[in-house]
Amino acid sequence: MAAQDIYVASITRNGETGGPAVLVAELADPANDAAASVRTDGREILFGSTRHEDTRVDFDLWISTRRSVHDAWSPPGILALLNSAANDQQPSLSSDGRTLLFASDRLATMRLDIWMSTRTP
Repeated sequence: MAAQDIYVASITRNGETGGPAVLVAELADPANDAAASVRTDGREILFGSTRHEDTRVDFDLWISTRRSVHDAWSPPGILALLNSAANDQQPSLSSDGRTLLFASDRLATMRLDIWMSTRTP
């Protein structure tokens, strides 16, 4: 596995872990996957990954979905509408699933800035 992968751990009603974290096998890839953000209903996950062919870029935004929290995740796909030729990473999805904040160096300022995208209902 890569240096960074996505793991899951069960949590009790009191917020304590219910056991050890386990690798999310259907999302595993030799690339680095980091900063996962899961929609409140548990049916969509966004994360930054280096699993692309463009070696000039470190991270892009990726997405995976599932029909219910009991189902496996779909094969991840690149979030094409938001990715740029720059590093796009660290997605954070709002609790209503309509606003996405992420970091990107697309302004070529040699630093990451925060970007926002919203979904229409």
